[in-house]
Amino acid sequence: MSGNKKRNKKAQNSSQSDGLAQAVNSAQKERVITYPHVHLPSPAELGLELPEPKKNPDNIDIDTQSATYEAPHIDDSVINKFDIRKLRMALVTLAEAGADMSDHVFINPGNSSPARERNRYLFIRLPFHNRLELITLVKRYVRRSRFMDEGMQAFNQAVKETSDSYLIEDSALSWLKDKKAAYWAWCYIKNQNKPLSLPPGSHFQANVSVYQPTFVNPKHMPADIPSFYSDTGIPEPELSPKGLLEVVTAFFDHWLVERPIKHGEADKLRRMWEALNQRAEMKKSPFDFLDGSSSDAIEWCWSYVANKMLGINWLRFSATSDGDRRALLDSLYQVWECPSDTRKLFVHELRRAWSQRKFRAEQKQRKLFQAYIAPRTKEKLSQLAKERGMKMNEILERLIEDAYSLMKK
Repeated sequence: MSGNKKRNKKAQNSSQSDGLAQAVNSAQKERVITYPHVHLPSPAELGLELPEPKKNPDNIDIDTQSATYEAPHIDDSVINKFDIRKLRMALVTLAEAGADMSDHVFINPGNSSPARERNRYLFIRLPFHNRLELITLVKRYVRRSRFMDEGMQAFNQAVKETSDSYLIEDSALSWLKDKKAAYWAWCYIKNQNKPLSLPPGSHFQANVSVYQPTFVNPKHMPADIPSFYSDTGIPEPELSPKGLLEVVTAFFDHWLVERPIKHGEADKLRRMWEALNQRAEMKKSPFDFLDGSSSDAIEWCWSYVANKMLGINWLRFSATSDGDRRALLDSLYQVWECPSDTRKLFVHELRRAWSQRKFRAEQKQRKLFQAYIAPRTKEKLSQLAKERGMKMNEILERLIEDAYSLMKK
């Protein structure tokens, strides 16, 4: 018999056996009702037991409709303990390990030459600059990285090595707990930019070689602070010692350069601040006249100074409160890089402009009065004004007020 015929015959026999077994089962059910004492053989006794369906050992009890993908297990308890600085280093570790985080995090430049190595920095999108958001981000990309195969122990070790390479100790920036120092350091770092093209011969032109003995000792100048602060995604800080210390620390964390270089530049910043505070012209603020002034006066001074202190990148600085603007004016004045004579001329012209503004404001409250008086009377009025250190119009006002008071008594 051919193969096809044999298979057909076997299928026919199987079909007949299945049909017979089903008939026996039906008969047994009817027997229970109609002939309760009559024994009918079961399909097993007749050799007709239906075989149990075979189960696939690899798919036992799987419901294909409700099955869901289970993410690889992550030891959250480890990542949850990272502080914000270590979380930044965890992202650096993932980026350097090849994790594709370009939508939220990247290192720029990705493939840097030795000449640009000092300008490498970490970018993190603005919404992720708090600890809880960074924890979420790290967990997300660890699940997609090679560390899922290598294990959390390997990841923790890699983060530790990254931290040892890039993180400087908190103590290196502890001097920024002083409010004025924190303002100045933040302004200095944020203002770093390419030199402005200034009009030739301008007496306000910042000297391109500001690192000269008349300004501060060159060895105290952190000349290698890079200019990428505004490109890192670091958010605008709360203008308080705590907030400013946090963003300056964040800048040093984002700066992906060897740890000894960071230590050196942080120390130069500190020594520069100390040197600035020893200079006589820096000990007194040129903006003291603003103390107690109105918002309008502070707004005027901000606009005036922004047009005079060339070399400050004013677009990078904004403040809404009068107190913040007042503090920023002092700090940016100290950051401003210019020769000593330029600084003196600036202070002189600032004072003169303020006096003129104040005078014009006072004149708006006065009425013009013209009168003819005898030359001898005018001479006496002039002598009275000189004796009392007043102007002639002020003497006239005083005499009129006194006479009016006597009349009313």
